[in-house]
Amino acid sequence: MFLLLRRSSLNPLIYTRRSYVVSEGDDFSAQRAVEFEESIDPTTTCGELSKNYDIYTVPRARKIHQSLLTTPPSAFRCCLACASVLRGSNKPSPEYPDLIICNGPGTAVCIVFVGLVLKFFGARGAVGKMRTIYVESFARVRTLSLSGKILKWACDRFIVQWERLKVGRAEYLGVLV
Repeated sequence: MFLLLRRSSLNPLIYTRRSYVVSEGDDFSAQRAVEFEESIDPTTTCGELSKNYDIYTVPRARKIHQSLLTTPPSAFRCCLACASVLRGSNKPSPEYPDLIICNGPGTAVCIVFVGLVLKFFGARGAVGKMRTIYVESFARVRTLSLSGKILKWACDRFIVQWERLKVGRAEYLGVLV
């Protein structure tokens, strides 16, 4: 994911405010976000958040091997947390993101779903915002993940890392890990 950000034209001077959303227990991704931000702004010291980004932790949408019967309540909790993050709940007026880039499991589905709901119902300030890009996991070599199968129709751009998965709307950009 961070290789995509480095290789792309997503200029940190244009996208000056960046928010990273990670699932509970995903300390590795949070640390990678800090390292990425430090590579953009070397004045940031480890563990100290720069004024240009935030890291939010949301409940997992679905735990590994969690029963499908118990998934809806945990996915709902994740959606509520994602709505709070997307709306910028600690700010006086909603400040929706211009762009949402996501990958991975169910949390990505929740973020995209909440973004679509907010746009559909015309949330004040959401119009023209929250364009979405989903990057399918590098580990998915032969078939799309369940998240990928759900989001390939819901995202503005759907990116795969294996040419064999380039079907329909999918875009192949090579290895992005």
